[in-house]
Amino acid sequence: MTPSFERNPGMPLELGWVEDATVNRPATERRAATLTKRRSVKKDWQAAWLLKAVTCTDLTTLAGDDTPGKVYRLVAKAKQPVRQDLLQALGMSNERVTVAAVCVYHARVRDAVAALKGTDIPVAAVSTGFPAGQSPFEQRVAEIEQSVEAGAREIDIVISREHVLTGNWQALYDEIKQFRSACGEAHMKSILGTGDLATLTQVYQDLKFRVLDLVHEYLGRRGKDTNRLQPDSIRTEVSHALSAAISGAGVALNSSEREQLLEDVIHEITGFGPLQPLLLDDTVDDIIVNGYRKVYVERKGVLERVDTCFRDDQHLLNIIHRIVGPLGRRVDESSPFVDARLPDGSRVNVAIPPVVIDGPSISIRKFKRIPLTVQDLVQTQTLSQQLADYLAESVKARRNILVCGGTGSGKTTLLNILSSFIGPSERVITIEDAAELQLNQAHVVTLESRPPNLEGHGEITIRDLLRNALHMRPDRIIVGECRSGEALDMIQAMTVGQEGSLSTGHANSPPDMLRRLETMAMMNEIEMPLKALRSQVASAIQIIIQTSRFNDGSRKLTHIVEALGLDELGEYKIYPLFEFRQRGNDPRTGKVLGTMEATGNLPTFLNEIRERGMHFDEAWFRPPRN
Repeated sequence: MTPSFERNPGMPLELGWVEDATVNRPATERRAATLTKRRSVKKDWQAAWLLKAVTCTDLTTLAGDDTPGKVYRLVAKAKQPVRQDLLQALGMSNERVTVAAVCVYHARVRDAVAALKGTDIPVAAVSTGFPAGQSPFEQRVAEIEQSVEAGAREIDIVISREHVLTGNWQALYDEIKQFRSACGEAHMKSILGTGDLATLTQVYQDLKFRVLDLVHEYLGRRGKDTNRLQPDSIRTEVSHALSAAISGAGVALNSSEREQLLEDVIHEITGFGPLQPLLLDDTVDDIIVNGYRKVYVERKGVLERVDTCFRDDQHLLNIIHRIVGPLGRRVDESSPFVDARLPDGSRVNVAIPPVVIDGPSISIRKFKRIPLTVQDLVQTQTLSQQLADYLAESVKARRNILVCGGTGSGKTTLLNILSSFIGPSERVITIEDAAELQLNQAHVVTLESRPPNLEGHGEITIRDLLRNALHMRPDRIIVGECRSGEALDMIQAMTVGQEGSLSTGHANSPPDMLRRLETMAMMNEIEMPLKALRSQVASAIQIIIQTSRFNDGSRKLTHIVEALGLDELGEYKIYPLFEFRQRGNDPRTGKVLGTMEATGNLPTFLNEIRERGMHFDEAWFRPPRN
């Protein structure tokens, strides 16, 4: 026998109670945290919870790929939700286990009704997109009518989160009335659409964007252009606009929540939007954006996803243009990727469709407000004091040094530290794609490359800057990174009097770095026999330092070698001085254990160092006793 449901005749809309409704948010968050910490039910509570679970079961597919076969399997489970032997083991063989409903999407209601024929188990239906509720309203109404006609006795409707968050109660009431009418005699349950709002943080993000629209509207009506206001005036005007916006939206916020919302709205108007708090967070080293929904940060070498998000792809593109615009750079479909830097010096790489499929991408390597020093590396045991002294003396001795490693292995950080050993009286020229070196010497000239303009003219390459730097009376030339044909110019500069030059490159080992220099040097219009090119590379590079990033996120020096020219077969001679010896991982923290150890080889330029009156202790190079 089919059970009947008493239909609610409805009631007129009365909003007086809404004004008095409050939510104790701290208490709600505490209870939510308590629930998420309870991993299991134990002891006396176990039987009670098990009884509750098996005596009232709600079965659903809702996988987005419903098929008739899945529905039939679901119905079979509904007819016998718990095996008889389990009921006997629980002493419940005489209990009646019921199924509240079998819930499917509207397209499978008819299949479920046919499969449940002869039982009193009702079929419940939901609209496409459940529980987001982001499908068009007319589509949801039509699907409800189709479900009722196919035999659904319960309809789970999804009400608009937009109406709820903006306090548009009349529109919400009208929407529910139309749903109720479409349900006919079927029982109706209301569920608030989640959209993308799986957490309170995402609810806040949604609220922020809606309030931001109201703030822009308020400022526009008053003729206020935030681009022309002073910083203090902007905060005052936005604060007034925010008060009007949240009051008009019927949103209740305490003082701390209001202050947070004010800061975030100001970031949207004058800063870099959702990225601004991450840029101000000193614990964050890298920021990675993969489309408007996914944002990751690196802290202490470990990548983690954060709740930060953008409104949509256009919002993300607006922030990208805000980053690259002041630098005279552009990013569009004809030039879909660009390197840039933020006002604080942080390095930025941007890529947009069509070269990326999942929406615009941003990679930010943050600029340290306080640069790391060699003592910082000593204190963190990245290198020993003896090794630090050796590197300092090598720089002072004007050796040509190349730092190599993979992406994010700490090459630029080490290059900064090495440059700190350069004397204050020396004139230093730095050359980079995006300026990020932080030299503290007084006599430093920073050169930065430039991409072509909209007409394809005006490009200034690293090669152009390197050639020009030779005419600027440099004592030292530091090239941020060698990537292509500029390697030949750098090699030639090192061999014609520019001693003590520093640079970085991508390579997995010191020998690989030398071979890559050959390849990069060939990426220009000058044709040179390989033998002659290899001879120049061997003559130019004197010390190579390898950095690596380990699986625990730590960055370490792994090799320090000298390049001693070519052997009789024309191959590079590598003379190792220090190597990293890994001794496993800490069982508690997973951190890599190990130290840089001397190989026992002495530097080949030791006599030259002594002739200059510089200090070098042979004890630095003694291998440890086993």
